[in-house]
Amino acid sequence: MRLRPRLIALLIGVILVMIASAPVLGTNHFQISSEDAESVPERSFEFQDTTHQLDSVIQANSGDEITVSVGGPDEVYRVYIYNSEEQIVDSKRGDGNGTFTFELTDYEPGSYSVTVYQDGDYEAIEPLIVQGYDVTIDAPEQVTADDDMSLQISVEQTTAESTPHTVKAIIATDEDEVVVNATDSNRGYTAEVPGGTLDSGSYTVYGLVQGDNQAFGRNEGLGMSDRVSLSVQDVTDTPTVDSTEETETSESMSTPSQTVTATQPDTEATDTPTDSGEGAITPNEEQTETTTGSGPGFTGIAAAIGFVVAVALLVRRP
Repeated sequence: MRLRPRLIALLIGVILVMIASAPVLGTNHFQISSEDAESVPERSFEFQDTTHQLDSVIQANSGDEITVSVGGPDEVYRVYIYNSEEQIVDSKRGDGNGTFTFELTDYEPGSYSVTVYQDGDYEAIEPLIVQGYDVTIDAPEQVTADDDMSLQISVEQTTAESTPHTVKAIIATDEDEVVVNATDSNRGYTAEVPGGTLDSGSYTVYGLVQGDNQAFGRNEGLGMSDRVSLSVQDVTDTPTVDSTEETETSESMSTPSQTVTATQPDTEATDTPTDSGEGAITPNEEQTETTTGSGPGFTGIAAAIGFVVAVALLVRRP
């Protein structure tokens, strides 16, 4: 029995709809990077009413040069720099992979955004802070997890026109961060970190100065210090054990039934204790999570084919 033309058209339409709704596995993307960028824990960055998750930031001074590299397909795009009010202050044209240098002459201190714009979309974003303060931080190299810790932050005004709105100490790992507000003191700014705040492990510590203006979803940055390393150790109570050597002296005794007397040389036994490494610090291990899954597009196509076969079998029944 032949299938009706309307039924055939319906089945073809279902297949086309399911194929069109399957996600495209390979799309063109652009990436932006800079040798002037510093890694930071992933954080939200609002731009053009869209929230992006970014994990690096460029820091520079007014009058410096910054270099950004763009990787992507051989298509024309623009690299724009936006200020804190999301107004374009500089731009360059690119095609495919490219490297671009921007002069920050006359840039005011604050937060900026370096973007890659192509075919109506912002394909990649890199935050930029033009510093108005010279910031340094003094932190210990190593502490115990239950110890209180003081971080001294020095803030020197350079091109900023006002005093800092907030000064913070950022204590970060690759995935997370602890933010501590610093208070003004005679020695600059002090951030107090209570004992028990940090788990054992390795951290990167830096100071951050922010203004009161909002930019890209947060208070604009006006200065960042260099990064310093901090090691936090576990609290380990290791008891002291006094080892006492005991020397056993064997005296030869005569046995009535024994006619041979054996003479043994004097031997001094020495026990040497071996350190087992109790109390050693084991750093947190990083676990790599692997996700495996089948492509939803192929599943939809397979379902469509099964649907066609089922309908065909039903129609061919007498």
